[in-house]
Amino acid sequence: MTVYGYSERKFAYVPVKTYSGKHIWFRYYIRTNEITLRFFGKKFLGSKIEYKRFTELEWTLELIKNEKP
Repeated sequence: MTVYGYSERKFAYVPVKTYSGKHIWFRYYIRTNEITLRFFGKKFLGSKIEYKRFTELEWTLELIKNEKP
């Protein structure tokens, strides 16, 4: 199960590579941490935290994609 934790909007003063592989510069981007929880049945096996960067449009699409109905 993947959960997005803390996210913040930052400005790229130097070139920054996003999660999709795009390089952005002098634009805003979203920096977030993704927490992956691993379970086996009811037993918790562990978690992994990974930092990702998205453009503002990619972040909006990511939120829509992970929205629960």
